[in-house]
Amino acid sequence: MINTIKRYLRERAGGYLEYNKQIRANGEARIVSLNRSISDAGKSWLGDYILKHNLLNGSSKSISIGSLYGPRSVLGWSKADVRIFFSGENLHLARWSHYADYMLSGPNPFDLGLGFDIFEDEHYLRFPLWLMYLFTPEVTEDDIRSVCKQLRFQIPDHRDKFCALISRWDPNGIRGNIHSSLASIGQIDCPSAFLHNDDSLKSVFNDIKVDYLKQFRFNICPENSNALGYITEKIFESISAGCIPIYYGSYGQPESQIINQKAVIHWDEKGDNTAAISLIRELEGNDAAYDEFFAQPRFTDGAEDWIISKFAELDVKIKELLK
Repeated sequence: MINTIKRYLRERAGGYLEYNKQIRANGEARIVSLNRSISDAGKSWLGDYILKHNLLNGSSKSISIGSLYGPRSVLGWSKADVRIFFSGENLHLARWSHYADYMLSGPNPFDLGLGFDIFEDEHYLRFPLWLMYLFTPEVTEDDIRSVCKQLRFQIPDHRDKFCALISRWDPNGIRGNIHSSLASIGQIDCPSAFLHNDDSLKSVFNDIKVDYLKQFRFNICPENSNALGYITEKIFESISAGCIPIYYGSYGQPESQIINQKAVIHWDEKGDNTAAISLIRELEGNDAAYDEFFAQPRFTDGAEDWIISKFAELDVKIKELLK
């Protein structure tokens, strides 16, 4: 019992110290970011969005935007008037299970949770990570319509390179399986840590993935895990770069209200992928077949309306909290 109390006090003290450290890093801002990843420290898309769209105007309230790259206890120390929690990760996995409630219940409830999961709750909005990759915080309705128009139809430019695979790791073995299944068709360039054989992503393209992918006809872009609605930026980067996506995730239906599923080559984790392999082989060896497949619309007709509605819902939720 005594050891349990000591451990609790130690964890509590550690969480408080980490919270103070993060608060100091945010300076005097009315919008602070807590437990953000190292890669985007000091940068908050959501915070920038709130400022760029003047959602704070007329309100004296402060906001904290918390995520999961740090101790959960840090989020509990927040004294902000409005507390928002965002996750781009799959919280159904064991490694993130302590955040699985989206901070909507328990000892440290947040006022609003944002994530990829599909469920209804007055304190939750489905706002998947890919929206933050596809659009800048300054996004307008016209921007959304313009991007969707640009990506819906693309002209094949007969690129020289076959396929890319950009990944640091392979947690479920899917990337390795796809790679070994397609290696006989052509060279697969891997510029990241997993199966690394190419330095040009960093040396030539300054780690800008979309620019790098513009060299390739296909892109292997599976998710790290499979969960309904869990779609990250990967398939959208492929589409933005003009690649045909070879995709696994979201139970084979990645954002069907946005993406034309016929323009994607789906990979089955445990099923027979003979048809997918044969299709890739045919498209790689037949320019006419490739052009016909490529000519399909990438986005659905209602894509822009769905995206616009998501941003409108976000505005309503935040404005309501700031009253």
